[in-house]
Amino acid sequence: FLASATPPSTDNANTHKRESDVHKAQDRTLVRRVAQPQESCSGSRVSTDRERRRMLLRLAHTTGGAAHDGRSVLALAAAQLGSSSLFASAGHSADIRLWRATAAGIEPLGEIRPGGGSVFSLEASPLPGGDCLLLAGSFSRVVFAWRLREEAGGGTAVTPLWQSAQHTGWVRALAIDPAEAAAAPRAAYSIGCNRILSWAPPLPPPDAPAASGVTAQDEIALYEDEEQVRSKDILCLAASTGGALAAGSVDGQVRCWRVGSNGVPTGVPVRWAAHAGRVSCVRFTPGGGGLLTAGLDGAVKRWARPSPGGARLLSQSALLPRVHSLALTGGHVHAGVKGEVVSLEGESLSEVGRVALPPREAGAEAEASGAPRVTALATGRGLHGALLAGDSSGRLHLLVPRVRE
Repeated sequence: FLASATPPSTDNANTHKRESDVHKAQDRTLVRRVAQPQESCSGSRVSTDRERRRMLLRLAHTTGGAAHDGRSVLALAAAQLGSSSLFASAGHSADIRLWRATAAGIEPLGEIRPGGGSVFSLEASPLPGGDCLLLAGSFSRVVFAWRLREEAGGGTAVTPLWQSAQHTGWVRALAIDPAEAAAAPRAAYSIGCNRILSWAPPLPPPDAPAASGVTAQDEIALYEDEEQVRSKDILCLAASTGGALAAGSVDGQVRCWRVGSNGVPTGVPVRWAAHAGRVSCVRFTPGGGGLLTAGLDGAVKRWARPSPGGARLLSQSALLPRVHSLALTGGHVHAGVKGEVVSLEGESLSEVGRVALPPREAGAEAEASGAPRVTALATGRGLHGALLAGDSSGRLHLLVPRVRE
């Protein structure tokens, strides 16, 4: 573990094989929402369509590609740290950058150098006393954990807590069981190839040395056959306050488990074909009453919370370009696609706005031509609906609400 302000090493940037994208045709039919009132993405009853369509986003600030050395931003996480809203970003540059988002833009706070190559996943959760738990999953098949604390002078203190034993593959995704108010998170989850691991995150005293080789409290092995492992990798995770864990995979399948009081998934998961091709994102709505999924087939879908009887589709977006990331703010769903963030109404998933991001910079790690992909999105807590977007050229973009009369 090393907190440093020095430029990161980029030795490993070319060691990763690009994943081949699966982009299949999908049914373009828009599934209309059911007539009965449903839970909105804000967790309250639905406001009028006119009120929802008034709220759009605008681009407030963009960093240079040097934010991540011109390499893809693969993960973002947001947390309230004391009185500030903090963002963490990571990717192929092999470090984690810390940021504070304000009305004036994005301010760098420092960086963390965990070692172990590219950082594929990040998750953050509040801790008692105003601190924050930050988890990172890496190419080295390890999960790293830190405690973040706001210092009196406005800086951020970073304390290593622990690192896991090795997973069976790259740690592509993480999820944290949302904590009750003023409580530490009950459980965390990580993906290593075809295995989902459950953790009871240890929180040693601030003066204790960091623990290494920490083992998971439970493990779910989805496939034993190596061919199935390669073709059905788990790619994304989400946990809900209502005691559920969802996972999306390469083959378009989504699984949802019940989670016991100890934070461990139990029983046989509900499983269904959600997308034609890779599932890029799964997100529970606040309160855990519904599930949102997105895929490289260009669809965003809203499901009733899965039950043993199966999963019921409530609504579906019109066809979009390949969707790489999702975020939820105040009754809206935001989808990251190539060159844009598309805003959708939270229930019907009809489009209500788009924000085009600036063209990529020369020399960035992105497509040979055209706009970069929006590879990660995070909601800014305490910023009244602001979003941070990361793209495949290594830049970060701050999007803030604007009201359209």
